[in-house]
Amino acid sequence: EHRWFGALLAGERLDLEGEALARFARWLERHRMAPYAHHRAQRTNDAALEAALFPARRACIVRTLTMEAWIRDVLRVLVAGGVAPIVFKGLGVAHLLYSASDLRPLGDLDLLVPSGRILRSLPAMRSLGFDSHKDPMALRYRLEDHYTLPYFHDRHGLVELHHALYRDCSDEFFATIVERRRRSRVLDADIFSLRDDDLFLVLATHWGLSRPGSQWLWLLDLVLLGGRLSSSDWQRLASTATRFGLQVFAHAALRFLDALWDVRFRDAPDLTGSLSWLERHRSDALFPLCADVPCEGQPLSVARRLSGRPVRGSSGRLRWLWAHPGGICLELGVDYSPFTIPWYRARHVGRRVVETGRWLSRSFVQPRRK
Repeated sequence: EHRWFGALLAGERLDLEGEALARFARWLERHRMAPYAHHRAQRTNDAALEAALFPARRACIVRTLTMEAWIRDVLRVLVAGGVAPIVFKGLGVAHLLYSASDLRPLGDLDLLVPSGRILRSLPAMRSLGFDSHKDPMALRYRLEDHYTLPYFHDRHGLVELHHALYRDCSDEFFATIVERRRRSRVLDADIFSLRDDDLFLVLATHWGLSRPGSQWLWLLDLVLLGGRLSSSDWQRLASTATRFGLQVFAHAALRFLDALWDVRFRDAPDLTGSLSWLERHRSDALFPLCADVPCEGQPLSVARRLSGRPVRGSSGRLRWLWAHPGGICLELGVDYSPFTIPWYRARHVGRRVVETGRWLSRSFVQPRRK
């Protein structure tokens, strides 16, 4: 499937048939890449693949139109409320990278919000029928220690406003990319987007922290974005990555693109020399799972933290073990109580210690290659 998709990206005609065609179509739908593959099949006049993927393309068009109808209201209300939203990930990528927004399936809605404006979103989102956590401690955790504030709607689903980025992204990195944002127009709203090189680094980090292999769509986003970067963009990306300790994620994404789909960018930097031994080791460990097998990206994150890379928050390195009370309750699926939180914390720390022991026992075993 990866060889076939790499051929599609290279503009080749596949002419698959029978079980091979059906298997490839199922694989593309599972990874939400069927609409884009349908678009490529149209350009190569591959009638069989085009027909096999047409139902998925049609369903994506319907879902995109349905979602964008209410997303317009969300953007309008947030702009009017002074929240200054920044599009990235699904919505921003679909409108800024793809030739048509329905080629990139949307999940939930993710927006970046400058840190000092996140509280302005509460009345704005509630005016549209969206609500957040009922538990005050869970809400405090989302605002004080986590990076997103989620809003739920019975009909529209989930909207996540990111007032910071992942634990591996320091507050200084977030402030830097927000300061460098640029004005964009999406769905008739005058909002902001990230600079291309900053967006590549953010998306590569998101992909690396998630489950490489479970959603290849995120890697497809990087293909389209990387093709837009100039030599100076790549130089700035390398400088930003090494400055804020995120080079392992950019390096892993570029290696995967090359290994899976034979995609290389002429001016992309070689970041191998800037990685620690542990980061190189954990990056290599992902490659036996390059095929359609989900694998956790968390070892990349742990490796970079053990290498002393900067993280978000003054106690960022300890938060994984000694978490915020609201975070403990959300992870264990319990309600906060000052009387029971010591027991919950003990359970949580015990779970983390076991996870760390298992990870360390695997980290120093040479991975087997297929």
